[in-house]
Amino acid sequence: HVLALQGYAYGCVEQTISKAAPMLIADALRAQYDIRFPGPPADAVRRAVDRVLGMQGADGGFSLWGGGVRSDPWVTAYALDFLLQVDADAPATRRATRFLRRFFDGARKDAETREETGFALGVLARAGAVNAAEARRYYALTFPQLQFGFGQAQAASALARLGAAD
Repeated sequence: HVLALQGYAYGCVEQTISKAAPMLIADALRAQYDIRFPGPPADAVRRAVDRVLGMQGADGGFSLWGGGVRSDPWVTAYALDFLLQVDADAPATRRATRFLRRFFDGARKDAETREETGFALGVLARAGAVNAAEARRYYALTFPQLQFGFGQAQAASALARLGAAD
């Protein structure tokens, strides 16, 4: 339930974004489901953006809790996806995009990181930081080996976004 998300007790990057994401479509949720939010949705999104940006590492990536802990590619992809949706601070999104791009370039053939690399590819496509040839190459090399639907969906989304879906 959307309002149950507001009760998330922790303030890590993932829960902060998960609480704020429904606020991005608050008007539609109100109209369709007659949901009453506890405050102005725009304020909740702004607070979430500020909190998430405060957890960005010096390397441009994000970890669950910030504070100089090693940045995580999956958390960074999740954070960047949210920040792109809200058109957040351009320098911060550029740093996160560079972090994710470095991860994608170094890990896309690694069996241990295929799923998160598919996620990174999808977010990089939304950020305009990957081209159709790269997406096709990743898809051809890894799509049959992806085990979970999420990585596959993200890779397919990148192909479609880049006009490279065959």
